[in-house]
Order: sequence, then C-alpha cells, then structure tokens
Amino acid sequence: MDKFVDSVLKLPEYGWWFDAIIRDDKDIVDKTLDEKTSCNKYLLLNGRFIHDNQDAGNTLLSNKDVSENERKYVKDYDITYPWCLAGAHGSKHVIDAFIKFGVNILQNDNQGNVIHCMILRAYLKPEKEEFMIETYDYLAKHLNTNQMKDLLYAENDMGLRPVEYAAHLGVFDLLLAMYNTKDIYLAYEYSLGVFVRKWYDVTEYESFDENEKERHYKSPLIYITLLDKEHLKRLNTE
Repeated sequence: MDKFVDSVLKLPEYGWWFDAIIRDDKDIVDKTLDEKTSCNKYLLLNGRFIHDNQDAGNTLLSNKDVSENERKYVKDYDITYPWCLAGAHGSKHVIDAFIKFGVNILQNDNQGNVIHCMILRAYLKPEKEEFMIETYDYLAKHLNTNQMKDLLYAENDMGLRPVEYAAHLGVFDLLLAMYNTKDIYLAYEYSLGVFVRKWYDVTEYESFDENEKERHYKSPLIYITLLDKEHLKRLNTE
C-alpha cells in the first residue's frame, strides 16, 4: 500500500500547519522543517489533512474548531495535501521550502496533482487565474524539465492531463501558460520584428495511430469546441 495514504495530519491539531501554508508563512515553515526529525518532517510534507474524527468530509466541515480556511479548501477545492494546498494558494515561500526538504511533488489529491488543483482554483475563482499563472511559472522555474513533464503528463481521476483539464474547464490563460513550458509543449520560438513565432508539440493529439487514439479525443482543441456560452464568455471578457 502507498505509504502516503496512511500519513494523516489531524485537524484541528495541525491547524497551525494548515494556516502556515495558506498564509505562506516562511518563518514558521522553515523553522518547523529545520527542527523536525525525518519522520515528523515526512508527515508534515506528505501527510493528508483530515479531522481527528473524520470518516467523511461532513465531519470536517461541521466541526467548530476548524477554521474558515480549512472549510473552504476542503469544501470548495477538496484539497487536503500540503504540496497541493501550497500550489493552489500560491504560497511561493512554502513551495521553495517543500522542494528544499524533499516533498513528494507527485502528491495526487482528490482533484489530481498540484497543477490540477491550481487549475480548479482558477476555475472556481476567475479573479485568481492571473495569480495561479504566476504560481505556475514560479513552479516551472524551480522544478527541472523531467519533474515538470511528470506533472504535466499525469492524469487525474477523469483521465485528463493538466492542459486537457484546463481546456475542459475553460481556464484558457493558465492553459496557454502551460503550453508555453519550454522543452515540453513549447518546442521552438523565434522573434521576427515585433512578432514572436512559436511551435508547439501537440503530436500526440494529432496522431490517429490506434495506440494513441484515446489521447487524440482528449485534445484541448476538441474540448474548447465543446464549451458552452458561459465558458466562452469568460474567454471573451478577460
């Protein structure tokens, strides 16, 4: 069994850690991870937030000792892992510290990995999309190409990679930021006067090979053509 499943951060006992991640509190996060033993450090980095008596989400949402932030992230975003929480909240100091201390960057939360979680927050809170783009760019600068590839090629429970999930939800600006990730989707670019020309690697989506047919039908372009007027309105007004 995956050891990440059994590592829980019980609330409200670990509410202080939850809040430090939400607030991007560099001092608390750095000091705590510096002082903890490897076992405790592993729990803080890779555990899952859950209420002490929680068998289902309702317990966490109704408990009076649980903060409003905790309720919001469980109810609205269903995000319970520290790394995913840091990404979805744009906590850049926490992201730095987590990478430094060896977090499992492939934590798979209820919505998918950290990038899936960022996409979901941008969808639910359109005013936060630009902030999520900044966080994504920051993440891409602090992880190597192979690590970013692992995240961008990973599927969530819907069988969708981040770019496909973003297209499915109509989160277009963040989708474009992901496509501009060098050496993964952005294959080549050059400037010609005031124009910048870019070539993107979308080979998997254009192939009709029998073994790759399923990926073709998950093409972001196909999802965009299926969006309703409300989603397209978001594209036209931003």
